[in-house]
Amino acid sequence: MHTVSVSLLSSIFYPASRKGVDKQTLLRIIDIDESFLEDPENRVPCGLIGEVMALVSEMSGDPNFALFYGEHFQPANLNVVGYILANSPNVGAAYRHSLKYSPIIGNGMEMTLTEDDKHARVETELISPELIRYKRYIVEKNFSMQITAVRQLTGKKIFPEAVHFSYPAPADISEHQRIFGCDLIFNSAKDEIVFNKSLMDEPIGQANPKLHEMLTSYAEEIMERVSEKDSLSRQVSKLLLNLIPINQANLETVAEKLAIGVRTLQRELKREGVTFNELLGNVRKEVAIRHLAANEHSIAEISYMLGFSEPSVFHRSFKRWTGKTPRDYRLDELEKAS
Repeated sequence: MHTVSVSLLSSIFYPASRKGVDKQTLLRIIDIDESFLEDPENRVPCGLIGEVMALVSEMSGDPNFALFYGEHFQPANLNVVGYILANSPNVGAAYRHSLKYSPIIGNGMEMTLTEDDKHARVETELISPELIRYKRYIVEKNFSMQITAVRQLTGKKIFPEAVHFSYPAPADISEHQRIFGCDLIFNSAKDEIVFNKSLMDEPIGQANPKLHEMLTSYAEEIMERVSEKDSLSRQVSKLLLNLIPINQANLETVAEKLAIGVRTLQRELKREGVTFNELLGNVRKEVAIRHLAANEHSIAEISYMLGFSEPSVFHRSFKRWTGKTPRDYRLDELEKAS
């Protein structure tokens, strides 16, 4: 599943409030508990960002909310990645670090930086199907954020040479013209910002090399943890391993542990191509096989440990999983071990 850091979701609420859209109202609509926002390493489906951007745009009556959001961007919104950018030696290095550590922020889109003698081009490609339906919001948010970040980091009112959008021009592009101040090309083959190459050498005045080194080391650690968290089905399976022994392996308890709504959990698992019951069955199968092979508990005990109401139900389920009865499977394993 493509996910983003919950910090990116949190960063939407302030500009939304500036447009008169209440944070608590948004949280109720998207079925997210506010306590879930407190840990910046928590992840949410990347499509949720597009959904919330579209919601705020509709509720505020501002079709350019994504541009407005980008103008209120602060590097701190990106947590450790933002601080790495702020302590990079120049704009080019900041961009390269942004691309390298982008999975910490989200993995639903890819950015590439290409340079020639005159230009530096930053292309954005949406790779998550969940984001494509919100393309205008995501691209304009991303482009506006980039321009704001470059201006904040350099302390200069920098404008790109051109901005390309792969979708038709909105009816009113006055805000686009004001923010980007350059040629705007709609219905382009790609979504891309084109800078003068000299911008890449523009120094970042407040950069601290020692802090930058410490932050990049920390970012490497986070990258490893992010790769483990990206799959919601993996998170659910890990929870089920702990919940099965205490007979709480149900949809409602898992959703509560993940701080998301039941419907949201079902929807996101479906996007990964699995159902909750399939995951529960897989985990039960793994635990059953482990206990049968260990030969430390009776088949009836294992049945109740797995949350089955009767040993006969466990018997039928196990035969469906493996083609063998629990007894036959245990005898085969004992014979192999002898």
